[in-house]
Amino acid sequence: MLTSLALAALAPLVPLVPQAPVRIHITAGDYMPGGGRAYFFDDWNVNDSGQILYVARTQNQVSRLILDDETLYRLSDEIEPGVTFGFTRGIALRNEGDWVASVQTNQGSALLLNRTLVAKEGDIVTPAAVPGIPSGAALFTFFGDPQWSGDVLTIGCRLVLPGSTARVVHRLFYRLDPLSGALVLERGIKRGDVITAAGDTLETSFGAFVDADGTVSELSSVITAGDEESSVLAIGGNVLVRNGDPAPVPGQVLFLTPVSHASFAPGGAWALEVTHRPFPGAGLIYHLFKNGVNVLSAGDPSPDGSGFPVNNGPFGVQLAADGTMVHDFSYVDDPSGAGPWVYGIMRENEVVLSTATAVLPSGQRLAAVGLPRRSDNQTIDGLSPDGTMLALFVRIEGLTNSPISIGILELEPGRPTDCAVTPNSTGVPGELEADGSRYLDGGGLTLIATNLPAQSFTQVLTSRQEGHVAMPGGSAGSLCLGQSIGRSLPASPSSGSSGRIEASIDLTSLAQPGGSVSAGVGETWYFQVWHRDTSPAGPTSNFTRSYEVQVR
Repeated sequence: MLTSLALAALAPLVPLVPQAPVRIHITAGDYMPGGGRAYFFDDWNVNDSGQILYVARTQNQVSRLILDDETLYRLSDEIEPGVTFGFTRGIALRNEGDWVASVQTNQGSALLLNRTLVAKEGDIVTPAAVPGIPSGAALFTFFGDPQWSGDVLTIGCRLVLPGSTARVVHRLFYRLDPLSGALVLERGIKRGDVITAAGDTLETSFGAFVDADGTVSELSSVITAGDEESSVLAIGGNVLVRNGDPAPVPGQVLFLTPVSHASFAPGGAWALEVTHRPFPGAGLIYHLFKNGVNVLSAGDPSPDGSGFPVNNGPFGVQLAADGTMVHDFSYVDDPSGAGPWVYGIMRENEVVLSTATAVLPSGQRLAAVGLPRRSDNQTIDGLSPDGTMLALFVRIEGLTNSPISIGILELEPGRPTDCAVTPNSTGVPGELEADGSRYLDGGGLTLIATNLPAQSFTQVLTSRQEGHVAMPGGSAGSLCLGQSIGRSLPASPSSGSSGRIEASIDLTSLAQPGGSVSAGVGETWYFQVWHRDTSPAGPTSNFTRSYEVQVR
């Protein structure tokens, strides 16, 4: 189904006092944690707090698994007695900091969770039967990228079933037990099992996502009920896109193959990078769809407004948990086609990074940025679940041999909380967003409050704790911060005729009752704006929504 496009206990007032979008985490040639120079980066994941898990290789192809500034494993490191690390096949990082890695060891394929060996080649993975897998099934190998969906982990593997020597493709569903912290195998789907309402049976899974209600979204190659090879994008067993569906180009059909890539989000949201072949023997032409709508195709005018046609190639599409889509694009900045390439990153309809304009804090220009693919054709999943952080491929202008870097793009420094607030006299709640950086050395951030009553006096509230107090001190609103609340004045504390204020925040000097303090790395700070208001009963006050920032 596709279509084309009153605060008596607060602290004394403290005066209040912006940032490069990309931070370079590591560049090929840099020393890695534990020593040795990085030569290439195979994979990376980032979570909402800004932790980064990545795979690096040295010049002699020795693999290393690194979390932030700690090397977890390098060649021949012992995982457990008799089992040593070789290299990494796939990784996944949870918001809570739990990580998994599909690795090759001296004992064959294995799956790790937080330095604990979950299973290795030859192990019996089902001492007792689970839905879809009989008891006594032995692991042969894991493949593809593991993927977290909340506390559910999905991963592809080949199992040897009891009484057989055949290595049968399966998709496994593990759940992270909140008490033991162990991965528990809950069920499996094997090649030949029916996965769609149309009777399609599984051949190979190219990616799966499990919603909170158990609904599975997937991109898979299948055998149809008519015994033909095909590929489908399906959600809850309902096929939404099938190989051979009409392409955006009249008279052409879509080609779902292993070069296709899908990303899924809760509530049935999906994005698909897919191709068509104009005629036999021709190259593949790329298209990008979101929820059935053709968003961008190769040859379309560049989304940055330059008018130059978008280059043909993968878009690296990824979805955040709220369904926000991020992807890359490129074009040649010259009508003749001979000019320099421009690379960019889109978030929905906004260009959030472009090599045409981006400059690092050092003053260096970016030569290239993107969301690349691994050697198995799967897009590296560098978008944090909340969509605020993006780890991406970067090349910096002027560096010898144009080495690859992993860059961190802060799409937002934090996010609004879920604390319930009350509409003010405008009829809607005051909103609070932020620009800037969550990093202590990132230049601070700017809070932006909107939907305020016009000409309203404001104060910024700051706390390490969240809370919820209705109508504090006679206010008409709800205070969403906890104890030890500091307050400060924006440079212009009146909301003016626009009902909007901006407040600069220095993370190294945050207002608190005892005076200004610096945030610490790993701390979460909460912000809210108090403002004067009116009501039928007379003057009152209210609060905006609150905003949280986890400091890095």
